Amino acid sequence: MHVNALARGMLINFGGILEKTLFSAELSMQLSAELYKEWQFDEQALPADLLKRGMAIEDPDPNNPSGVQLLF
Repeated sequence: MHVNALARGMLINFGGILEKTLFSAELSMQLSAELYKEWQFDEQALPADLLKRGMAIEDPDPNNPSGVQLLF
């Protein structure tokens, strides 16, 4: 979480790298705010991310602490 906070502070803050290199100042904050609003942390964490991308399936075994089986 600390790494995420540092990245947000450096990349998408007012006057940050993205604003200076990619977008005009007026649009960058609006764009990052819209994208950040749709960001769902629970879908990007394991194992939900693996399930969403089809790299794992739910494991019916109650003794499996992760609750998923990886597909290879």
